[in-house]
Formats: sequence, structure tokens, C-alpha cells
Amino acid sequence: NPSPPPRAPLAVAQFNEKQNFQKHRNKMKILMITMEFEVGTFSGNGIYAQSLVRALRAHGHQLHVLCGCPADEAPSSSKASGVTLAPLPVWGRLDQESSWREFEEAVT
Repeated sequence: NPSPPPRAPLAVAQFNEKQNFQKHRNKMKILMITMEFEVGTFSGNGIYAQSLVRALRAHGHQLHVLCGCPADEAPSSSKASGVTLAPLPVWGRLDQESSWREFEEAVT
């Protein structure tokens, strides 16, 4: 008559259950709004946004990105899921001549 396999002590089982709860409880749903992201990145802002999104996703968080892109290079769909593109008439500028007003209207 074989003996049953050894059972984990109750404290270990409770710890694993608590650890699993903590793992899922700390996941966030994040909306990132950035003028540059995946299409036509022209400054460090776009590179930083890509790195930040990649790191947060690697930690299991859910992200959706609202971002601009050059109107003449706007793809029919985004390369990545969870990304909404707003085509902008002026691209490659971060000064007062940029399309920040159009970007604001597109993401609100």
C-alpha cells in the first residue's frame, strides 16, 4: 500500500497563495500619452517612451499608448497592439510650431 506524497506544510501553502495574490494584485492598467512612440521617432522623448512601455509590460502591467505620427507616414494600423495613432500635420518639432494642438484634440 503506497503512502501518499508528502504535503507542503500549511505555512508554505499559505505563503505561496499570498505571493500569488500579491503578484496579480499589483498589476496596473496604464494609459501612456506621448507625442512620439513607434512611427517617426525623432527625439529622446520617443526613445524614452518606448523603453518605459517595454519595461512596464515586462513587469506584467497592461498598457495602452496614445501617440502621434507623421500624417504622411501614418500606417493603416499600428505594429503593436495597444497603440492608437494620431496622424499629425507637423512632425519633427518640439517647439511652439509643432502639432501639439492637433495632438491634444486627437487624444481627448
